[in-house]
Amino acid sequence: MAKMIRWSLGWKTVLPSGIITSLFLMMAPTSSPLGRSALAMDLREYYRRSPPEGGQFSPATQTVLLHWLYNSTNLAWKKASVTEMARILGYSKMTISRAFHEIEQIFTDSFSGYTIGDLWENRIPKVQVWKNAQPHFRSPVTRRHYVTRGHSTKHLNRYAGLDALASYSMLAAPPYHVYAVDRREWKKLQSANEIQILRNADDGCVQVEVWNYSPGLFHNHGKQQLVDPLSLYLSLRDTTDVRIEQALEELEGGMRW
Repeated sequence: MAKMIRWSLGWKTVLPSGIITSLFLMMAPTSSPLGRSALAMDLREYYRRSPPEGGQFSPATQTVLLHWLYNSTNLAWKKASVTEMARILGYSKMTISRAFHEIEQIFTDSFSGYTIGDLWENRIPKVQVWKNAQPHFRSPVTRRHYVTRGHSTKHLNRYAGLDALASYSMLAAPPYHVYAVDRREWKKLQSANEIQILRNADDGCVQVEVWNYSPGLFHNHGKQQLVDPLSLYLSLRDTTDVRIEQALEELEGGMRW
């Protein structure tokens, strides 16, 4: 029964919730009215979920849309199932299914005159999707730390932040390297007991950004050993430094939509 539930929820973006609830009730044992009632209640609660607070995409939803922006011209995109997207992005099928639902909810408010089908069928210019979705994107960076160099930091190889932006633009590079890691990599760094977190930048230090999704997820869409340009833009767009703003405009202007 658990497998059937997970599989069925993957279709929630194309079937009305009432139909899916009815399907579950039909599959539930007739000898267990309590079980049927509880299942229906769980499903209604699942469908009443609102978009994330502030209308921001969840990390999984953001990766789905970024994947679309990078790959929507590929015919394979239109054939991608929930299972395939879960495999590509490294999330569970349930999480990807929720991501599609979240995009559909927010899409309705941000793209008047279009339907969600227009998005998936590549009938909206990608640059327009990028612009309209800006209020809903979040920075992939959850924390930034200055740390001492150690044996473990020598294995970091995904440049991010101002370090990466300098490679994408005419901006001068910072006096220290900036690397991006996901939460699992950061825990591994800490468990090695070879780094010390510093309050401020120091000679010989590096900066480590902890991301809420893998910084190498879209490595094929950027320069070698750098985080992808769209995620980089989102990680720095809240800056008030005019030089960084100009570099970000240069980065955005260089995108091949």
